[in-house]
Amino acid sequence: MKKLFLIITLLTPFSVYAWGETKLKQDKTCLVNDLDQMVQQCKDGDILIFAPSIFGNEQLPVNVTGLVCNFEHPIVTSVGGVSCVFTTARKDAW
Repeated sequence: MKKLFLIITLLTPFSVYAWGETKLKQDKTCLVNDLDQMVQQCKDGDILIFAPSIFGNEQLPVNVTGLVCNFEHPIVTSVGGVSCVFTTARKDAW
């Protein structure tokens, strides 16, 4: 049993990496600190880095995530911002 657990533990990172590998172009980033700037500057597929200039509204990063992040790619959120792949798929909700 220990041997099986050890094998699974060692192989899991490689299988997750291979499964999560995409053809996403990561050469275009869109660094913004307000919503108007984001809507004007970011294009579908850009790596969005949203770091609001005003800190304290912990719901803002969650709202931005729900409205503009592509859920087929990794999303990093904190109380201070969001980093994700930008999408206009839910533009009607803006």
